[in-house]
Amino acid sequence: MSIFWDVNGNFQWSSIAAFVALLSTIIMVIMQIFNNKKSIDANLKAKSRVEWIQNVRKLSADFIRVSYEYKGLMDEYIKIDKEKNIIFIDKPIEGETKSKMGEKWTEFLYTYNLFLLYFNEGEKTDKFNKISNDTIIKSAENLREEVKNFHYKVNGMKEKQFYYKGIKPFRNNMRQYLKGEWDRAKSGK
Repeated sequence: MSIFWDVNGNFQWSSIAAFVALLSTIIMVIMQIFNNKKSIDANLKAKSRVEWIQNVRKLSADFIRVSYEYKGLMDEYIKIDKEKNIIFIDKPIEGETKSKMGEKWTEFLYTYNLFLLYFNEGEKTDKFNKISNDTIIKSAENLREEVKNFHYKVNGMKEKQFYYKGIKPFRNNMRQYLKGEWDRAKSGK
C-alpha cells in the first residue's frame, strides 16, 4: 500500500503536502548549512586580515622608531648646514656608542627584513587600496638606504655581496612564498 492512497483507494492530498513540507525543510537545512559555511569562511578571512593589518601597523611603527633611534645615535657625528645638507664630522666612533650603533643597526635590519616579508611585489591597486605593494616596498628601501648611508659613512664600512647574493634573494623568495601561502589560506585551502 502506498503512502499516497488510503485503505479505500482514495488519493491522499495531505500526503503530498507532507512530502512537499519535508522536501522544503531538507532544502532549507542544506541552504542554512551552506550559508553558515560561507559566513564562517568570511569571518575567518576578515579576522585574519585584521590580524595582518595590526601586525603590519606595529611593525611599520617599529621600523620608523628604530630609524629615528639610529639617527639619534648619529647626531654627534653629523651636522646640518644652512642648506639642510648633512655633513659628516671626522670623529671616531668608539666604546659604548659604537656598540649601541651596532645593536641598533642589527635591530634596524631585522625590522626592515621582517617588514618586507609581509609584502610581495606587485603594482595591483583597487578601490580600497590606492597604494601598490611596489610603492610600499620602494619607500621601505628608500628609508633603508638613508639609514645605510649614515651607517656606512660614519663607520667606514662598505656594502658586501653578503646582502646582494645572500640576504636579498632569500628575503625576496620568502616574500613570494608567504604571499602564495597567504592567498591559499584566504581561499580556504
